[in-house]
Amino acid sequence: MTSLSPGTGAAVPAGGAASAAFLGPLLALFICASSYAYGILTVPRPFYSTVTLGFLAALLAVFLVNLARILRADESALGGELRRVLLCAGALHCALILGFYLSGHPQTALWVEDSYHLHIPGAVNVAAYIHGREALGSIGVPFGGVFLTQALVGVFFSFLGASPVVSAAVLALVKLLAVVVLFRLGRMMFGERAGLIGALLYVFSPTILYYTTVFYKEAVIQLVVAALLLAALRIYRKAGGWGDWLLLAASLAALINERFYLFFFFLLALIPPALHAARSLGRFSRAGAALLAAACFSALAYKYMGWVNAKFGPLNSSEGCFFSGINNLRALYNGFPDVSSVNSTLAYPFAFLKILFTPFFTMNKFQLFSDYSYILIWGSFFNQAVIALSLYGLYKALRADWRTHGLLLFPYFLFLCIFAYVAPFNGRLRDSFYPLITIYAAYSVSKLYSVLSSRRGRCATSRPPALKPLRPF
Repeated sequence: MTSLSPGTGAAVPAGGAASAAFLGPLLALFICASSYAYGILTVPRPFYSTVTLGFLAALLAVFLVNLARILRADESALGGELRRVLLCAGALHCALILGFYLSGHPQTALWVEDSYHLHIPGAVNVAAYIHGREALGSIGVPFGGVFLTQALVGVFFSFLGASPVVSAAVLALVKLLAVVVLFRLGRMMFGERAGLIGALLYVFSPTILYYTTVFYKEAVIQLVVAALLLAALRIYRKAGGWGDWLLLAASLAALINERFYLFFFFLLALIPPALHAARSLGRFSRAGAALLAAACFSALAYKYMGWVNAKFGPLNSSEGCFFSGINNLRALYNGFPDVSSVNSTLAYPFAFLKILFTPFFTMNKFQLFSDYSYILIWGSFFNQAVIALSLYGLYKALRADWRTHGLLLFPYFLFLCIFAYVAPFNGRLRDSFYPLITIYAAYSVSKLYSVLSSRRGRCATSRPPALKPLRPF
């Protein structure tokens, strides 16, 4: 049974037919993902590409089915779509974990070198601390703390035991929460449809799927970035209360702990609206706020500089603190044995394009990568399509409201400019901003579909609303 959508006049499945139309692709996704995860760890190396391409074809097909349904539906009929996106994300991660587990050696796919050197020892230490067997230690974290990723996984290790299945399940829960926050951010920026498409792109991106399944800290960082942007946007638009201020403060605190340099990028973006807000305060209130901010910054710098010097080497005063810190960071990232020397000699314009669109499809990766990481080779095309769509989306958004979108995008632009010099090969660091990237890509998809629909003589979908611009500073 079908009914006509009131907005587009298109036939829309009704009742149980709609559920059946969704459950079919969902079941196919689960079967394909679990079969792939089992197969990629059991087949010989010459078949890695075949297994990976089969899985990516199924992933793309299910993605397109869900995307078509969201694009064709009337705005008023999108209420249950977030639940469907979450079901797809949950089914995808559960299927991968199941397949890896059934292979008999899930650690081959789910734990990598960074996991063994950093996150597993940290999570095991947290679990031992909970049971009173060890003191809480710190592994490469400012202020003598632990990474949130290690803490979260460590809590589950304490009663489920240390295993790759447990770490992947915890990261899947974090990713589901990130999908919800990303959707709310996208809905606030461009409307319900764009929020759903952004969440869908985030769930089905092969490179993001890899980095949020393997025991890295990317899932937590992307959740923190999305939460920070949502809180900041609500405050900018004067739609937030104390809860948003607390979320903003907690996100900034988490960010300096998880990936410290991103904290300063976002802090710089928050200065203009903070100064604008201070204009409404009285003289003594402004002076008190300035003194409090100076005291907090001084305490932060005093506590922080020792950790920076210990981790990245002492700062060279003759170069200036900023440039010395950047050069030390570059030396650290380029000092690993698997990093090609080409990256340090690449001309800056090409390095900028590389950090923007990496990973690229190159033949040498078939020798460097193995089993599950082959998804980074063949999935690079999907990632680059998302990046290209996001560039068009952010261009259109900046033309419509350069002030608001300029503030939202400033940390991302600053990161690209600096890390094109520091580590142009490291797309995993750039993916810290993937929630924002997918939202602008979703805006682009929504606008392009509207244009194509109108050219075909059909009623176009509703135009995503522009952000309310900030008042001049």
